[in-house]
Amino acid sequence: MSRQSAASCEPHLGEPISSEPISIVTACDENYVRAAAVALVSAAASVGSRHELNLYVLDGGVSDGSKAKLEKSCARFGRTVRWLTPDLHAIRDLPVSHHVSQSTYLRILLAELLPAKVSRVIYLDADVVVVRNLAELWATPVEDVYCGAVQDAFLPVLDPAVAFDHPLQCQVASNQDSRPIANYPELGLSGEMPYFNAGIMLVNVARWRRERVAARALDCLRTNARHVRYWDQYALNVLCAGQWKKLDARWNQSSDVFQLPSWQRSHYNVGEFWQVRRDPWIVHFNNLPKPWDKDCVHPFRGLFFQHVEQTAWADRQQESQAGLSRAA
Repeated sequence: MSRQSAASCEPHLGEPISSEPISIVTACDENYVRAAAVALVSAAASVGSRHELNLYVLDGGVSDGSKAKLEKSCARFGRTVRWLTPDLHAIRDLPVSHHVSQSTYLRILLAELLPAKVSRVIYLDADVVVVRNLAELWATPVEDVYCGAVQDAFLPVLDPAVAFDHPLQCQVASNQDSRPIANYPELGLSGEMPYFNAGIMLVNVARWRRERVAARALDCLRTNARHVRYWDQYALNVLCAGQWKKLDARWNQSSDVFQLPSWQRSHYNVGEFWQVRRDPWIVHFNNLPKPWDKDCVHPFRGLFFQHVEQTAWADRQQESQAGLSRAA
């Protein structure tokens, strides 16, 4: 496979293409509520006061006290938060591991839980910091696809051995299978198909509702349980295969880009490689250690704590930076 541009979505300046208010949704439990506050206040700060903005949180088990603090954090930017209550029993049998909890599956349910008037939404993982104005992302058309997303930095395609004529870092860095969907041939998919990271998505909510993405994704996860890697991302990539729009990689600078020793071990060309490392539009702390962990050396760790200062958790800033608190 030749190196193709990762940027099919250029920045859009001016008014969003839709008169619909910008809608943003994240998901968290009690362990990630502070991080979710950082994600939302950084998003609100990026948009400013010019655009109408609706904020939603998929509640994976957040205490009343923490909800109040998150609401207070967003109120400082003149924004209110609406809590969405999913049926946690519907996902309780799905596997989790490492730092991932059941809350990762909540994004699958978003179309069923958002108000009927919401036809599109920006989904943000709780462990992100927004740098660039999200009105530019909102201006991206997705009416003809399921979502807009960023090709995964570490596992960019369903089968690197088939798609590339040079080894990628995912093939040489570990003993794990470098295929994110190992049974892709049985599903009628091609190894050259790109694979996206679901941590940041511009979701066509109307299509998700119309085509019952939630029910189909849950069925996909259970039917293919022994093949599932990366949790909900498996199902979303299966269902959306060939029907998602590739966004500029800077909209989701995953921690994986700092594990790539050079552009030659990636799907990027040299220019894209340095762009995504140096000029992120959304920083995604998707790997361990997280910025609040003592041993985190992520180059944008300080950016996370700058935004903590804008939340109701600001009084824990010094404690967290010292690594004394490991909870988000």
